Amino acid sequence: QKYAISMDKCKRIFVGLSSSADPIDMARAFFHAKVLRAAILQQSRLKQRAGQCVGKEVFEITAERVQTLWPRFQRSALKSRWDLSNTDLTTCGYEICVQAFS
Repeated sequence: QKYAISMDKCKRIFVGLSSSADPIDMARAFFHAKVLRAAILQQSRLKQRAGQCVGKEVFEITAERVQTLWPRFQRSALKSRWDLSNTDLTTCGYEICVQAFS
């Protein structure tokens, strides 16, 4: 996988991309982040009622969910004539900050 996802205490989601990531990898990473965000919000509502915090299991569940949802999303995008290799995520409400890391 050419990306990594993390979350801080404020529930902000961060996506780290490999320098070898292509536009499709980037689209998948941000798709994964959107699915994760939805899962976190859903789990937060449920756990808040029970007085609990969101756990790390949401990351594992989401990773499994993305494995099945991403191919479906790609097929839908293709049918809709979206070019996922030419997606400008900087205009879609994401703040993109490029940093080198090892």
